[in-house]
Parts: sequence; structure tokens; C-alpha cells
Amino acid sequence: MCGRGAGQIAFIGSIAVCAGCPMRRLIAQRKAAVHAYSESLRGRIEASGVRVSLIIPGFVKTPLNDSIDAINRSK
Repeated sequence: MCGRGAGQIAFIGSIAVCAGCPMRRLIAQRKAAVHAYSESLRGRIEASGVRVSLIIPGFVKTPLNDSIDAINRSK
């Protein structure tokens, strides 16, 4: 992509990096690394014409999240 001078690299992050999620700290740590890497890569290759994006999806209601929310509410 750098040789062509165009392209797009997309990473998937997590809202867990932005909000305190004690029950999901391992996910937050890994996604924080993805966030840092994407920012670093963006700075390194931006002059080549390749774009780097970090997609941070919002909360998705699932049965797993319901059970975690129930635990948090009981505390």
C-alpha cells in the first residue's frame, strides 16, 4: 500500500478503553494496545497516502453483557 501511495488499514477497538470496565480489564488492556499501535502506525505512514482508522463500536446488548450488568447491579 505504501508503494502504491494509497490504501486503508482499519483496526477494531473497544469502548472498554474509554470507559472503566473492571469486569473486562483484559479486553480493555488488549484493545488499548490496538489503539496505541494504530495511532503509532498512523503517524509513521501518513505521508505515504495510506490511511489508518480505529473503529470503536458502542455497547452491544447481548446475554453475556446482561449477566455482567446483573453482577454489577448486585454490588
